[in-house]
Amino acid sequence: MSIGFPPEGSHTTSAQALRASARASRWSCPHCLQKLHLSDPGKNNCPRCGHPMTIWNDRFVDFIGATRGEVDRILNWNDEFIARIYDWLPELYARKPLDSRCLRVLEDEGLVDTSGHLTVLGHRVAYHVMEYLWQTAQEGVTQRDEQFERIMDLAALGSDSRVVDIGCGAGQTLRTLAPRVPAERVGLDLDIEALAFGCRTADREGGGIAFACANGHALPLQEAYYTHVMSRVALNYMHQRRALEQMVRLVRPGGFLYLRVEVIWFDLWTISYSRSVKQTIRRLQDLCVGAIHETTGWQPMPGGRASGGRAFASVRRLTSALLLLGCQILIVENSARCRKIFGKPVQVSILAKRI
Repeated sequence: MSIGFPPEGSHTTSAQALRASARASRWSCPHCLQKLHLSDPGKNNCPRCGHPMTIWNDRFVDFIGATRGEVDRILNWNDEFIARIYDWLPELYARKPLDSRCLRVLEDEGLVDTSGHLTVLGHRVAYHVMEYLWQTAQEGVTQRDEQFERIMDLAALGSDSRVVDIGCGAGQTLRTLAPRVPAERVGLDLDIEALAFGCRTADREGGGIAFACANGHALPLQEAYYTHVMSRVALNYMHQRRALEQMVRLVRPGGFLYLRVEVIWFDLWTISYSRSVKQTIRRLQDLCVGAIHETTGWQPMPGGRASGGRAFASVRRLTSALLLLGCQILIVENSARCRKIFGKPVQVSILAKRI
């Protein structure tokens, strides 16, 4: 029996028509869910509730009023410099020397300091570069993430798919989906500089990805519109029940939700590699938050006074929550490409289908 995605009507809508309608139908106010038609760049407000937002361009919107940081600089990087970043930053990340000309170019753009070391922005951009190279089996990784590819095949992700990635970073996972030619790709994250870098990189590769700075507990997207919603690890840094409710809200009946989450073994691994007493205490605090959530079902809102910022995921609680939200669990399995501690993988992959 096939579990592939069913057509919306008597015939399949063409990918070209889906792409043409994506811009007009994509965004909704995260506060009142009013459908938005965004046009002119700059500061705007929801016409119903007045919720403020900033439109950087037709594919990049800030719904939470994030600090601008280096967004303007990043959006002005040209295609040639973006290409150089993918050549040069992995070298610096691996502590290999670069010639002075390359270092001067990177210094001019705020990615290295006068001594040739990565700045805070440089480290953040390098992380997203390395993550993309890892996901695409480059930089010493000889095997693609075959497990993820198999799960996406099972979820029938293809040219008529509309995909959302919650906690997308710079859109690394969305970019790996390009060969499947999904009709729409949308990435959401709290890191506005990562989103700006993702927007520029996607533009260089031909566009096709929209980005929003948004909270996982109030997603600014149309209800029951998307065929696939995914989140790799980001759920650990959210209030898990509220975030799951939001994710499932976006999925149309028959659509799929893919989660990759860090379980308790991840916390034990990070504690074992703590470099200071302060870091150990913070990670023990996260472990305690996860343990309380596992045993009682209660979780404080990340970022609040009572929270260490994250909680490990409980497969039992996640699957129970998804069933209550009207989903069918299709896959629960240890993630193949992740660290292990005591022989236990630190991440688990889950695929669910909205009934």
